Amino acid sequence: MTLHSKPLERQASMLQDGARRGAAYLNTIADRQVNASIETLSEFDFALPKKGLPDIDVLDLIERVGAPGTMASAAGRYFGYVIGGSLPAASGARAMLSA
Repeated sequence: MTLHSKPLERQASMLQDGARRGAAYLNTIADRQVNASIETLSEFDFALPKKGLPDIDVLDLIERVGAPGTMASAAGRYFGYVIGGSLPAASGARAMLSA
């Protein structure tokens, strides 16, 4: 994992990573079943660490566990929403989830 010493560079990096992951999600929708899978959602049920998770781990978790639990559609159906956030992980998640 690469950590940036400048907060805005770190945020920009997570925004780019989230956008890349969102684009990958969109590029695989046609090959996925439409209904959401709930098989891995229990992986979201863990004790949160006192100091949070590394930014990249948040995006990895959303991509690995959250993406299968979505409706595989890019046209008018709900994928998910991350409310606000100025943290780098929130920026990356917002970009990824907008797909």
